[in-house]
Amino acid sequence: MGYVSNASATTIAKTPKGKVTANTGSKTLIADNRDRIRAFVSNNGANDVWLALGTTAVAEEGILLKKEGGGNQPFQLEGYTGIITVITKTGESVVSFSEA
Repeated sequence: MGYVSNASATTIAKTPKGKVTANTGSKTLIADNRDRIRAFVSNNGANDVWLALGTTAVAEEGILLKKEGGGNQPFQLEGYTGIITVITKTGESVVSFSEA
């Protein structure tokens, strides 16, 4: 489900986006969204993070996003509409996302 705002006589669709500071406790990065077609995720922070789909994130399990945008980023998910959670092994890391 996209966010829509009305600017004058023109309607502009806005892509849901945001960021979360991941840490050593599992956090929701992106909530369940039945209208989601795809999601893009980037780890902009100083520590590696792991993503989990539909469950609690666990360090060193799931989808690894290397620190500071390294590796497979932005990571793209297509066709998955469930919750996405994130965690670090140590410290904190800022993780950004965008949905379409």
